[in-house]
Amino acid sequence: MTPVRAYPERPAGRHPGWPTSLRPLRVEAGLVGVRPVRLRDGAVWSAIRLRDERYLAPWEPTMPGSWLQRNAPAEWPGRWLQLRSAGRKGTTLPFGVTLDGRFVGHVMVGNILREPLLSAYVGYWVD
Repeated sequence: MTPVRAYPERPAGRHPGWPTSLRPLRVEAGLVGVRPVRLRDGAVWSAIRLRDERYLAPWEPTMPGSWLQRNAPAEWPGRWLQLRSAGRKGTTLPFGVTLDGRFVGHVMVGNILREPLLSAYVGYWVD
């Protein structure tokens, strides 16, 4: 007898929901969008995080190195590669938040666990 699965096996390779883009939403501040993070987001990502250290640092995990080292533009390519790889595996869904097309933050669905737990967390920061 073949066991019945609540969720079908996903094929090897890319996660079927990644990458994806959602339609933007118009709010009073402008057009807010969510899309996969991009390699070219690095300079703006770094500038925002370095400028907003006072607000972001209390919520970040304790890691080796200074805030400047961990959030320097040179750190983004490695971080981006890790996020992209996790997105393709379906264990993380990393998105850039945009306002009128400009990168302004990051939202991530992370630690995605499938059967039997079916759980994840959502973390975000916005400039």
